[in-house]
Amino acid sequence: MQAFDTPFESIPFENIKQENFEPAIKEGIARAKNEVDEITGNNAAPTFENTIAALEKSGRNLGISVAVLSNLCSAETNDFLEEVQEKMSPLLAAFSNDIALNEKLFQRIKKVFDSCDQTRLTKEEQRLLEKTYKEFTRNGALLSEKEKEKLRAIDQELSVLTVKFAQNVLQETNAFSLNLTAESQLEGLPDSIKTQAKEEAAGRQQEGWTFTLQYPSYVPFMKYAKNRELRKKMYLAYGARAFQGNEHNNEQHINKIVELRQQRAKLLGFETHADFILAERMAGSKDAVVDFLNNLLEKAKPFALEDIDRLKPLAEKDGIKEIMPYDHAYYVEKPREKKFDYS
Repeated sequence: MQAFDTPFESIPFENIKQENFEPAIKEGIARAKNEVDEITGNNAAPTFENTIAALEKSGRNLGISVAVLSNLCSAETNDFLEEVQEKMSPLLAAFSNDIALNEKLFQRIKKVFDSCDQTRLTKEEQRLLEKTYKEFTRNGALLSEKEKEKLRAIDQELSVLTVKFAQNVLQETNAFSLNLTAESQLEGLPDSIKTQAKEEAAGRQQEGWTFTLQYPSYVPFMKYAKNRELRKKMYLAYGARAFQGNEHNNEQHINKIVELRQQRAKLLGFETHADFILAERMAGSKDAVVDFLNNLLEKAKPFALEDIDRLKPLAEKDGIKEIMPYDHAYYVEKPREKKFDYS
């Protein structure tokens, strides 16, 4: 809730206590609401400075708290942080709706958008004005009260489901490990990767070497490990995360998320969720995206097939007749090492 006394106000992670996230976010929401109330309660005529710029500057403390929590939940999570994130997500979704569906606030924004002399604004200010107005109209400001309530209910449910989805993937990523005890199983792996795996095993009080689905462990393993069956085991484990019929299964979550996103898009006047997203993206439409992908496929596929053909003789030397996805990274590396003397 205060400026950080650090270079460039960078985040002092070492001073943050995880039990402070919940009260910090709640306090941040309260402060941000007060800042918005000051904007809507201003008796002066709406201007760029007292409405658009003031809104842009509001909620700074809240933004920092949420960003740090989100970062830690992605990079160094634990059960406590995940519980906080799960509790805070509905509150943050409700707060977001409170802003986006605030009729008084929108009327001030609309007044500035409709009547402001944009020639007096810088290009950055013009962009901020346009972006702010569009964000409100895109996210329900023009809906009826009944429709706004429906939107709130959808966003509340989505906030819980999307957090749960991400947590399930993370739980499954962390749950898997491959512990190897025979040095022959490590053939092909660089010493630095073996040292890292040795340290991972020691940290888990295991013998030998332990590999995980975390990128710094998974990617080098797929690239360098000669043992094909172990590469296959890692590859299948990575692909099956949150799709194994256990308590972390995401099938129901993803189906419900897709359903709710479709409902939300329709409510906001878009044919699909893709149309809603792409309206503010460079592509502009679903057709443009599909055309781009098809064109990319047409241009790139012949070269990809050539690559596979070049790798086949290398794989055949190891008795592999058909290159599978868990073979590709390994055999791609071989000609690099041979042709360019590059490791």
